[in-house]
Amino acid sequence: MHFTPIATYSLIAITVVVSLLGFNNRGLLNRLAFQIGPVLRRKQVERLLTCSFVHVDAGHLLMNMVTLYFFGPQLEYIYGPVKFVGLYVFCSLAASLVVLALRRNQMQYSAVGASDAVCGVLGAFCVLFPFQNIYILFIPIGIPAIVFAGLFLAWSSWAARSRKGNVAHDAHIAGTLAGALAVLVAGSGLFTGA
Repeated sequence: MHFTPIATYSLIAITVVVSLLGFNNRGLLNRLAFQIGPVLRRKQVERLLTCSFVHVDAGHLLMNMVTLYFFGPQLEYIYGPVKFVGLYVFCSLAASLVVLALRRNQMQYSAVGASDAVCGVLGAFCVLFPFQNIYILFIPIGIPAIVFAGLFLAWSSWAARSRKGNVAHDAHIAGTLAGALAVLVAGSGLFTGA
């Protein structure tokens, strides 16, 4: 039976189009970005989700969309397109809310990118397929998903504490844990109990 992961492809297409528009329109990028000030002061809560559909550059976009392309279809096959999109949105919102709580006093804080939701997909994948090998670019040896998840979370935690680079490591951690916990708690019904 042939399976087309229409939700995964749709999320990729929407994110690519919106991001490309944002590359040439800083006003759009700023309007969609997760920014503490506008979320708290002007109640622009849509930013908690819209930030996942815009990226700051092509490399950032490519890394997230390649990861979604490789891991999304397997989850979509298991849960179906509607539940998969629900998981994606849940991970994005959960990560944004965690970052909002952690950085609520940093009114100038701003972040963009699908990493929060994509990390959630990766976290869910690692729970569902803990012993499936994950291959990292240019490294020919597979790493079991559960080991990869542990290493990724450890590295992200260290990077968040060290404030390495202009990367929202806390969103990566929160997204990964949201995806993993969603699958652990909701199981095969994923939010519906079905």
